Amino acid sequence: MENRQPAPADVPLIGLQAFALDADFSAQGIALHNILRQRHSQRQIAPDPLPQYRLSRLLWAACGCNRDGAQLRTASSICGGVAIDLYVAMAGGLYRFDATRMVLARCSEEDLRSCGGDGAPVAPLELIYVADPARMAGVPAQDRQWQAALDAGFMAQNVSLFCTAEDLATYMQVPPDRAALAKAMKLGGGECVLLLQPVGMPRDAAPRDPWM
Repeated sequence: MENRQPAPADVPLIGLQAFALDADFSAQGIALHNILRQRHSQRQIAPDPLPQYRLSRLLWAACGCNRDGAQLRTASSICGGVAIDLYVAMAGGLYRFDATRMVLARCSEEDLRSCGGDGAPVAPLELIYVADPARMAGVPAQDRQWQAALDAGFMAQNVSLFCTAEDLATYMQVPPDRAALAKAMKLGGGECVLLLQPVGMPRDAAPRDPWM
């Protein structure tokens, strides 16, 4: 007679009550829990530009350096943090974020924000995540694109959570014609646009301190 093992039983979990029951739940954990509950995509974005201080904090949250060493970043990475370039499209032109120098390097004077083509109002800035497979020499060729896409997703999620915490609006989209956008950005032949992420103040939001 066959000796069958019993089917594994499901493990029931506690819902939101878990946070009231856990005595070790820290202040940081509470803050993160609240951000996760509030996180949502928001396409109705006001055209007002972000103050430089908020823009700086936004980009640092995306993939800034948070420890000693150029590649030790705020975003997780399975590619060592080298495969993705973060570009910022604004009314004044296209810029590439240099996390080690904490500057926006100007690439073009052209306003490329409407290249996403999704019909939503044009945000004051659009983050453009670009992969460069040439920097992934240690990764098999067939794995480079999906690994780079994961890294871009990690960065975009950082931005999404930052926007929730800062009362900013954001959402993610894949451009309908990635090749056309890459051409407009004058990217190298092997570089690939993965993701767009418009960011700005939500429409009808209450005025904020311009320094925040």
